[in-house]
Amino acid sequence: MNKTIKIIVIMFSLIALDILTKMLFYGKHFFIFNYIENKGLIFGLNLFNPLTTILLTLIFIIIWIIFLIKSKKEYSTGIIFILAGLVSNLLNRIFLGYVIDFIDIKIISIFNLADVFIIVGVILLIWRAIKK
Repeated sequence: MNKTIKIIVIMFSLIALDILTKMLFYGKHFFIFNYIENKGLIFGLNLFNPLTTILLTLIFIIIWIIFLIKSKKEYSTGIIFILAGLVSNLLNRIFLGYVIDFIDIKIISIFNLADVFIIVGVILLIWRAIKK
């Protein structure tokens, strides 16, 4: 399997996993899962109108795709995780007008798997950079 197909399969698998979990917890409130509709950005910050938020997300996606195309192989996994998180949350914003968040740790904001993917991607990039 060539690199491009691998990247597409991994990215869409992560997006599907995030969308599936959002559907699974839709409207449910229990234990550490607490469904909310996040119309803002990270941690619910509502800095921009919805269209601006969508446009900013698209710009970030384009930037990360360029990084992926130009990156060395060791950085591609982190970039794929970041892209999957951005695209999945963008799909929520476009089709629902908000992002579904449902993982409630109480000491930090409520979030979703797409947010976890973005954080994991950033950690992988930092780890790879330090390792080099």
